Amino acid sequence: MSSANVLIDEPIRSPHRLTSVPRPRLAPTQARPVVRKARASRRVGFVIGDAVAAFLACLAIPGPVELLAVPLLWVALVAVMRGYESRLVFAGVEDLRRVVRAGLALVVVGAGISWVVDLPSEPGMLLTLVAVTTGGAIAQRVGWAGVQRWRREHGQGVTHRVMLAGHQNEVAQLATELARTRGHGFEVVASCTHGKRNPLAGVAAHAREARVDAVIVLPCKHFGATTLRRLGWELATTHTQMFMAPGLTDVAEGRTTVTTVGNLPMLHVREAELHGWRRILKEAWERLAALCILLLLAPVLIALMIAIRVESPGPAIFRQTRVGRDDEPFTMFKLRTMCDRAEQQCQELAARNEVDGVLFKVRNDPRVTRIGRLLRRYSLDELPQLFNVVLGDMALIGPRPPLPHEVEQYADDVRRRLAVKPGVTGLWQVSGRSDLPWEEAVRLDLRYVDNWSLGLDLSIMLRTARAVVSHQGAY
Repeated sequence: MSSANVLIDEPIRSPHRLTSVPRPRLAPTQARPVVRKARASRRVGFVIGDAVAAFLACLAIPGPVELLAVPLLWVALVAVMRGYESRLVFAGVEDLRRVVRAGLALVVVGAGISWVVDLPSEPGMLLTLVAVTTGGAIAQRVGWAGVQRWRREHGQGVTHRVMLAGHQNEVAQLATELARTRGHGFEVVASCTHGKRNPLAGVAAHAREARVDAVIVLPCKHFGATTLRRLGWELATTHTQMFMAPGLTDVAEGRTTVTTVGNLPMLHVREAELHGWRRILKEAWERLAALCILLLLAPVLIALMIAIRVESPGPAIFRQTRVGRDDEPFTMFKLRTMCDRAEQQCQELAARNEVDGVLFKVRNDPRVTRIGRLLRRYSLDELPQLFNVVLGDMALIGPRPPLPHEVEQYADDVRRRLAVKPGVTGLWQVSGRSDLPWEEAVRLDLRYVDNWSLGLDLSIMLRTARAVVSHQGAY
């Protein structure tokens, strides 16, 4: 008998008080056919979508009638590049790379056929055709992934039953990480915590018993190279996929690359991009955008300042010292939303603090004025921070700007937030703002610092508008 212990349809709890993972009430005999049907439907949908996109591109671009064979050729090339491969995880960077590689192959094959057959064509026609076809295929996959992620986050769509294998603490931590979000579509329905003797038999047997779609194996000294290879063979007999969790969290897919050193596969993690020409481009466009927004909203800003002065005495612009990149202090500007000299009353309200960590927040703060509540509700009080962006003290997008006394209480890991400029908006704002616990707010800020990209900034900008309209965490 194996020394492995299985926990099927039971909550996985960590000894460190991690959140338990809810279990679906899906009968094991119903799970696998549903997933196989979903995978088949996805493949058929992508094939049809790619063929239709290529056909429409051929009709839109004037050329010889032989171009009508391009849809068939395009589908074949995408299939050769494994673009229709049946997998549980989809629409990542590697999937889009496969489509791009198919597009490059279409250029080469199309040019070769045109030269051999001597097809009459205009200059640039083939490149245009390939660009439109490849763009349509990429858009289809990104759109499909977005729809599926939205459906899963709202409790719809197909979820994949997975089993976690490894030591108890690591299994509990991974289960908690997967439970943070629902968009990935993985539902932990079983765990296999093993001992020193024959872990292979236990994992494979329990995977068959639980009828899971995949097994996620965590790093463990008992899972050697030979054991993992045999486990893959065993799982393949029931078409169960195997994933290896490297033990990393909050690392974006774009920073990772699987490479081979000798015969050893290794995961390379690219360093965070804190300098370079992309950072220069970010600062340039953000300063320009902040200046344009200020000029556009100047009448609104002036009207709000007048309203603040009319309602209560004191300056309309609130100035406060914050800590920026590399521990550099700066003066941050905001529209005043509280009564004058409100900071002097913090000690009196300390007992009413509603957030953990080093932050101080009171939902029904008596110091907030009537117009101040309106400004906070729609985040209008943050408009003067655009001056800080123009001056170079802040960025449009970045971590929350901390107070000096907060920084004094930072642990070493939390100080990583100060490696970049603080932002007017960021992951913390689009994910709940003041409703977030301190640990989660820090986690989001560190995720942004380590995984920054221009694409991530664009995503945050689009989500900021939704966060402002929903008022979540604004008080």
